[in-house]
Amino acid sequence: MCLVNGDMGGTITSLTMDFGKYYDESSGEKHDYLIKEIIKSALHEWCFEPLHNIIINDLDESGVELLEYRGDKTLYLIRLVDENINPNKDFTNMTINGESKNWIFNNKYYSLDELKSEINFKFDNLTNFSNDASLVEYNGKFYNIAQINYGEGPIGYRETDLVYAGDLILNLGESVSTMLDKLVKMLGDFEYFYDL
Repeated sequence: MCLVNGDMGGTITSLTMDFGKYYDESSGEKHDYLIKEIIKSALHEWCFEPLHNIIINDLDESGVELLEYRGDKTLYLIRLVDENINPNKDFTNMTINGESKNWIFNNKYYSLDELKSEINFKFDNLTNFSNDASLVEYNGKFYNIAQINYGEGPIGYRETDLVYAGDLILNLGESVSTMLDKLVKMLGDFEYFYDL
C-alpha cells in the first residue's frame, strides 16, 4: 500500500498526468478509458502491482445515462401501455418539422388535422412528461401521450461506457490513492483496499 498512497513511491513524477484519457495519434482524437482500465493500469504501471493481484468486483463496463430533451421543437411522446399497464412496452416520438409545419409520426409527414385523425387523440389536454400522465383508451389499447419541451426529462436513457466524468488529472507529487479517491467519490458506494 505504501506504493499506492505515496509513502514509498506511487507518486506522479510529471507536472500533470491525465489517467482518464488517451490520445489516438492516428485519428488525432482523445478517448476515454473505462474506469476498470484506469484502475488496473494505474496500479500496475505506477505501483508495480502484478495484474493478477488486482481484483475489481462489482464494477460494470457500462452504465445508464438519463436523457433530457434538447430539441428546439416540441416533442410529443406516445406510449403504448399493455394490458397490465406496463409503461415500458413501446414508445413513438412525434416532432414538428419547422419548415413545413408538418408532423413526423412513424416516419410519415402529417398536417396537425391529419395526425389527429390518424391516431384519434385530442391534443387539447396534454400533460408535461411524467410517469403519472393520464391514459387514453383507443381500439381496446391504452396509450399515454405527453408534450415534452426543451430541458424536460428524463425522457429515456442510453447505455454508455462507464468512464470518469471530467478530467482525471493528478499533479506532481500526488499519489495513485488520490486518483482512486476521486473514482470512489464519483461512483458512490464503492471502496478500495489492500489485502495481504
